[in-house]
Amino acid sequence: MLKQRAVFLFVATLLCSACEKEEPAEPAPTVTESTVEEKLSANTSKSWLLTNWTTREQFGVITNNYLTLDSCELDDVYTFYSNKSFLRTDGKLACDPGSNTIHLSAATWQLQQNNTELKFNTFGGGSVFKIKSISNNTLVLNLPLLVLGNDTISTTYTFTAK
Repeated sequence: MLKQRAVFLFVATLLCSACEKEEPAEPAPTVTESTVEEKLSANTSKSWLLTNWTTREQFGVITNNYLTLDSCELDDVYTFYSNKSFLRTDGKLACDPGSNTIHLSAATWQLQQNNTELKFNTFGGGSVFKIKSISNNTLVLNLPLLVLGNDTISTTYTFTAK
């Protein structure tokens, strides 16, 4: 009797598991270059404000660098253009109000590594940032600075669309 009950439970389990519908796997979202470009530059130009800046130091210590910025730096505008140019300009508060400098930095930009990296090309070289996330309203970039054994020191910048 015990043997029959065990066989019955085994068969019942098999039948029940065979009846379950297998949910189709959702396809992984594809990030196309045009999608990332559209989010960065809105097909003409798009301006962003830096809203957070942290550094992950050795042993996982996080430093909030955003709190160290002067108020004149907090409103700087970072603009991506669809022609792959980039400008960082003073916001309403200029750090040097007497100067006529409105362009704080200029560069060109390009997407790399299947649109997971953003490279800025400047006159002195360039930097490659990892795109941690991007939406129409938020851009999060990570810059790995140094690898010490299994520990990576990196800086993360969060931008909000203006």
